[in-house]
Amino acid sequence: WCNAQDVVWEMCQLRLPSPKEAQKYRAEDMYRGLTQDAAAKALRACDAQGPLVGYVSRLLPVFGEGIYALGRVFSGTLQKGSLVKVRSFGEPRSSMGSLSGGGGMPDHVQHSRGVERMALMLGDAAALLPDEFVVPCGNIVAI
Repeated sequence: WCNAQDVVWEMCQLRLPSPKEAQKYRAEDMYRGLTQDAAAKALRACDAQGPLVGYVSRLLPVFGEGIYALGRVFSGTLQKGSLVKVRSFGEPRSSMGSLSGGGGMPDHVQHSRGVERMALMLGDAAALLPDEFVVPCGNIVAI
């Protein structure tokens, strides 16, 4: 018998583009701000030195720890203490801008907050990352 985990992992490695390759042609769908602003350029290049831009795809309740926001960092780096601006749930996707406020779109911010902790999700459990850990663009993280 074939172990499905190994087959799926190999398929992902061989067939899926890296974030750096994929964001070149997906940036227009992900970011609706000005095409030549700093956030758009960093997102297109998957630039770890650019402004922090990310997308939270879901909120996950973790027993005894509260709720984590699971998302992907598209540009910049995320670390403990990074200031993030969270947009309202009801906003249309076309208003997505930089989480750090550097986008070309007006800031319709629900609230701003510093990152208190980061984790990797392992099933329904969260594995906390050390305080000095830095999450560069292209990665998925829970905050």
